[in-house]
Amino acid sequence: MRANYILASLAIGLSLLLSGCGGSKPAARGPIKECTDDRILKDVMGIMSHFNANYPIENMTPDLRMKEDLGIDGPARSLIRADLQNAFGIKIYPEEIEKARTVSELAYFVEQKVAKK
Repeated sequence: MRANYILASLAIGLSLLLSGCGGSKPAARGPIKECTDDRILKDVMGIMSHFNANYPIENMTPDLRMKEDLGIDGPARSLIRADLQNAFGIKIYPEEIEKARTVSELAYFVEQKVAKK
């Protein structure tokens, strides 16, 4: 009886793993926008690395997820917003920065704001 329970649990776990359900990455909601300005991308990654000691600038990559990989939560996003505004001379509203899922998306967003400036 116990062996059947263990086998059933393993089968369920394996099917979830293979189907992608229960994984740590959220379902994709469309293509990630990529920043084409290397200077902006580098500056954004520098600001992001300042908020997570586990990811110094040398280890920072554009595909890192804000919340899941970097642990960037609401209060940290507010500080990042202020740093981005100061660094690039742009205005960012709190609800705008909440939309960025990855470092690349945030850099793309900044790039778009800088282009409109």
